[in-house]
Amino acid sequence: MCCFVITDEIGRYLYANRAWTQTMGIDFEDDNIHGRFVNEIIKDTKIGQALKEDRTISGYSTITTCRGKEKRAFSIYNPIHDLSGKIIAGAIIAIITGENENDVDKLIGELNFYKQELSKLSGAKYHIDNIIGASAAIKRLQEEIRRASKSNSTVLIFGETGSGKELVAHSIHALSSRRNKSFIKVNCANIPHELMESEFFGYEGGAFTSADKRGKIGKFEQADKGSIFLDEINQLSYDLQPKLLRVMQEREFERIGGTKNINIDVRFIAATNIPLHEMVKNNQFRADLYYRLNVVPIHVPPLRERREDIPLLIDDISKKLDGEIGIPVDEIPQEIKDKLMNLDYQWPGNVRELQNVIEWAINMSYGEPMKWSHFNQYFSLKTGADETKEMGLGSLELIEKDLVSRALLKHKTKTAAAAALGISRTMLYKKIKKFNL
Repeated sequence: MCCFVITDEIGRYLYANRAWTQTMGIDFEDDNIHGRFVNEIIKDTKIGQALKEDRTISGYSTITTCRGKEKRAFSIYNPIHDLSGKIIAGAIIAIITGENENDVDKLIGELNFYKQELSKLSGAKYHIDNIIGASAAIKRLQEEIRRASKSNSTVLIFGETGSGKELVAHSIHALSSRRNKSFIKVNCANIPHELMESEFFGYEGGAFTSADKRGKIGKFEQADKGSIFLDEINQLSYDLQPKLLRVMQEREFERIGGTKNINIDVRFIAATNIPLHEMVKNNQFRADLYYRLNVVPIHVPPLRERREDIPLLIDDISKKLDGEIGIPVDEIPQEIKDKLMNLDYQWPGNVRELQNVIEWAINMSYGEPMKWSHFNQYFSLKTGADETKEMGLGSLELIEKDLVSRALLKHKTKTAAAAALGISRTMLYKKIKKFNL
């Protein structure tokens, strides 16, 4: 008998197959096993060790069932990772020996299959706790997220670029009854127009010239029983809008080249950085789809409307950057946090721009104590509108290169240039080499 169990990233039960319940003499649902740690049920389990040490562990062990019977089993405990390498779940496969002595090869094959299938699943990466802030605006947003998570109604999230719309979408799913099912994100701006339909609906083998002979399931099928997040819905092609509307209304569709109706149970969450009602007025977005999407509207406040959250955001961003960018991240003084909070600046890039500013300053200081000069240069350069347009908000290296180049041209010595930049001569030489100046 082959038992299969899925746990979360710290070893709590999420799923167990029928063979496991029969072997253990437990009903997974009625006995409230979901969410309990595996070692509460099976004392000598190795899943906790496998997850902690991030390695596969296998071997024989003795399982004591709830009826007090001891059974010998060959078990494999395996951590499951997402594409970034982060552990998102654990998998246990156990063969009860004496019944299937020759099934170890089958066990390995099944484990590899389940690993492949689990790696395809996309769950929510963020939770409501990842929305940083204590302002009234953020508290209202968090309350709206909690309310939205209690139903299956369609949600339309509006917010400026970099304000955190994706965090909101993930949080709604993570708090909902669908949290253990798939969360599929689709960025409507990143899919070429000619591929949009096949990406959403999938296709049958041989449906068109370049189609995979095995066919392909689309995003709607992948999200079945879970949620689908349509980011930048304002970029959805006008031709595809009525087809999306039909799926939302009927909860069914056909694959390209197929004849069979496929029924789905999906929660729709969409986001836009452009007011859709304005696009409707300009005949750029269908009114019927807009009304279907705008059931539960949620507005994400821009950073300039919640400046009091900037110190908390700085602390959170600094922790995330520490160890990620290969540069020591010193604590940012409270004086600088206060200046950034009270700065007469509109933050057009919102939280994403704040992160850029912090990363910029860390690169400028390179392990030296943080000073306001490390930050102020960014804003000084941004005052030139033409320069900002040329460089863009996200081009940190381009801004940095331009600033270093200007300092070298303006000052006669490298000592003077380094002093003007607020960095050491050693750091200036590193930047000269880095930018080939």
